Formats: sequence, structure tokens, C-alpha cells
Amino acid sequence: MSEITNVQWFPGHMAKTRRIMQSNMKLVDAVIEMTDARIPYSSRNPEMDKLVGAKPRLIILNKCDSADESVTSEWLDYYRKIGVPALATDCRSGKNVNKFLPKLKELLKEQLQRWNDKGMTGRPIRIMIVGIPNVGKSSFINRLAGAKLTKVEDRPGVTRGKQWISLQNGEIELLDMPGVLWHKFEDKQVGEHLAFTGAVKDNVVDIEYLSSRLLQLLLDKYPQQITDRYGISLEDLPDDEEQMSDCMAGYELLTRIGKKRGFLILGGEINTERAAAAVLDEFRGGKIGRFTLEKPSEQGESMELHDFDIEFFEKYGVVCGVDEAGRGPLAGDVYAAAVILDKDTVIEGVNDSKKLSEKKREQLFDEICQKAVSWCVATASVEEIDRLNILQAAMLAMKRAVSGLKVTPNIVLVDGNKLPDLDVSAQCVIQGDAKSQSIAAASILAKVSRDRYMKQLAVKYPDYEFEKHKGYGTKLHYEMLDKHGVSDVHRKSFLKKYLKAKKEEEQK
Repeated sequence: MSEITNVQWFPGHMAKTRRIMQSNMKLVDAVIEMTDARIPYSSRNPEMDKLVGAKPRLIILNKCDSADESVTSEWLDYYRKIGVPALATDCRSGKNVNKFLPKLKELLKEQLQRWNDKGMTGRPIRIMIVGIPNVGKSSFINRLAGAKLTKVEDRPGVTRGKQWISLQNGEIELLDMPGVLWHKFEDKQVGEHLAFTGAVKDNVVDIEYLSSRLLQLLLDKYPQQITDRYGISLEDLPDDEEQMSDCMAGYELLTRIGKKRGFLILGGEINTERAAAAVLDEFRGGKIGRFTLEKPSEQGESMELHDFDIEFFEKYGVVCGVDEAGRGPLAGDVYAAAVILDKDTVIEGVNDSKKLSEKKREQLFDEICQKAVSWCVATASVEEIDRLNILQAAMLAMKRAVSGLKVTPNIVLVDGNKLPDLDVSAQCVIQGDAKSQSIAAASILAKVSRDRYMKQLAVKYPDYEFEKHKGYGTKLHYEMLDKHGVSDVHRKSFLKKYLKAKKEEEQK
């Protein structure tokens, strides 16, 4: 069993599909984006927003009978809250397929009224149906038509060319597009989830590792279904953090399933490859149970922060987020960061740095730097803080961060209610690090950079234990001040009352 470094599968016909999609977008009135209800986040092509543009769009969460019903409801509620029309369907049972046309007409209500006003009452609604491979586009079309119009197989890459299909007694003309993935799955988890459901071909992955990862995930989220399906004990499985990350519990579970099923080879050795194939087949067929591997509470916040920035991207083009770190501490420089992200970039987990653990911030720091169009971290020194005051020093650090970018932004979104003196347009966003992905990314870079700086100061000034309190006015920090006095990295303007009290105490 070998680890999957990253699942990738992008056949040549998919590049052609994207070009066809772009050239035909002007011919349709709306776009139907098919997703897999078991992996609603991972089954959405991140390039689709750019391809679809401003066209009205309806998201279908297909295969909902194989998904956790309560989590599907959470996703529908999430889409409702952000104003995106969505419908959960299942093509095998036909569930909610009859609700599609009313939902589509509701989406295009204004357009249909305009046609009616112009006397175009017989004009069919032209839609394009898009999605990644193996989400059930062909099955959905056949259900709508009440007949087998397109080829259906439980494997990716079956539909290879565009097809115009007349449906619902001529009310709809549908342009069916082949499934299209994107060039590179930046998130390893996304690639794995797509492989679990069969959106990428099994011959590009190690199925033993893949099955072990799936079992590890199901063990965490749905342990009872595993027990019920396979009738095996879940006791004594590896449970420490390192072994869990290496999916050792999943692999041990796979071997137990193989033994239970009698999948043995010469010498009585368990045939884990055969067991892995069986587990994947049963998961994809819904035989193990109803599972949803992604919740909106796990993905949605990052998407909401990204969605906040979209209106600025559409209006201004190049958007920069700015935030600072270290205004409150008694010691050390104040830091600021400026980050420019691409419009289509969603960095999972990005949020207000104060809501994240130190470990999570460190992980996201590298990802933000890698994915940003441009970024810069800047500071204002202790001397500048004491000379200017902390507010003006923070503004100066922000200005330096923006000036240090290699790309000039058209708009700068600044956390808080004060703007630095910039040469470009800027806008305050109160609590912006909890609203805007760009600002949240900047808050993480600023916070991590300052924390690293304080750890460096801790080496240089070990008496103050800066690594523990990062310069903030904690009880420990004041105890160290009492014992060792004020250093040259302490902000004298922040310690006026403390120094005055110490002086008065000495004079007594």
C-alpha cells in the first residue's frame, strides 16, 4: 500500500470540453451544475464560476439517496442563505426530478416574463448541463426525458461530445456537456473525495490506500454503519494522531474486512487489494449506508468569506486585503500584511486568525503564500510606535505592506474603521477578518509573522519568556518586568503607568 501524494486525472478531451463550453455559453439561458450530494464541495469544479460567469445557475445535489439526508438538508439551507438556487435529486429513484422544471422556471422568472411581454411564449428554455465526471448528468437527462437518450455507465468519461436534447415536450432544449475536471487538485482531500466516489479512474490511484483512507473517514463519521455492514469489531484500532494521519486504522479495518469476507491468497495471506475493490464498489453503490463526507459547517465559512470578496472583484478587478497584528502587546514591533488573491481562489480554513489554532495558522501561512497573486508583510518598529503612537504606527505598517506588493491593487480592503494613507482606493471593513477572505488571509500572515518574530526575541531576551505570552500584558510578563526591568524592545509609551507606579514605589 503506497500513499497518494495527490490524485490527478485530466484527459485531453476535458480541455476541449472547456473550450466548447466557453464558446456555447452565449447560446443558453441558464446553467445546471450537477454535483454529488455525498461530496457537495469537492464535486464543484472551482473553474466553473469563471466559465459560467453571470449566467443564472441552478445547483443539483444528485445521488441524494446515497447521501446523509440530514447533511443534504444542511447544504440546501446553506445555499439558500447565500442566495444560490439548489435542488437535491436522485436519478435512480427519480426523487425530486419532477421539481426541476418548476425550479428552473422560478430561476428564470424575470426572463420568462420578458419573453412573454414580447410575445415569445413558445420559445424553449435553453440550458447547459455541466459537472464533473460521474455525477449522473446522463441519468438525470434520461429521467427528465422519460427515455434513454444518453449513454449511462458507472464510470467517468462516458459522455465525450456535446449533445442538444429536446425535453419536457419541447419546453427545454438542453446542451449536455461531457464531465470536466480541473487541471490540478490543490487540496489533497478534494482529490481523495473525488476518487472515493469514482469521479476519477481507479487506475490512477492505489486502491488499497484509497480504500483505507475512506474507511478511516467513515470510521470517524459513521462508525455504526461500518459495524452493521461488515460485522467486525472496531476495538483495538490504532488511534494516536500520527497513526490516524497515516490511515493505519483504516488499513487495519480493511484487513479485518478481507479476513471476514474470506479474501485470501496462497498461504492464507489476506488479499487486501480485493477487499479494497469491494469496499469502494459497495460505497459507490450505496450498499454500506448513506454518507456525506463534507458538511457546509466545514467548508461553508471559507466559501462565505470568498463570496464576500466577489462583488469587489467584479467591480474593481484586483482586490487586496490588509490587516495588522500586535497592536496590543507591551513589547515588539507591530506587523501588517497585504494579500492579493485570485478571484477564483478559495483557501479552505482561512478565517480570522484569532479563531484559529497556532498549528492551523502555520499550515495556512504556507498555503496562502503559495496561492496568493502577491503578498507582503511589513512592520513598524518599537521606536516608531513610541514616537507616532500605536494607531499611526499600525497605519504605517499597513502602508508599507501595500507598497511592498509586486502587483498594484485596484481596491484595498482594510480591517477596522481607520484607513492608512494609500496611493490606491481603499475601504474599511469592520470585523473584516471574519467577513473577507482577502483580509482573513492577511490577518493570518501578519499574526504568524509576528509570532515568529516574538519567538526570535525570546532567544535574544530569554528573561522575558516572550515565546509564552508574545509580548502581551499577562501576569507572567509583568512578573518578568518586575524582576528584570524594561528592555529596549518594550514599548515605553505602553508602560507609562507601570513605570510611574514603579518609580513611586521606589521613592517610598
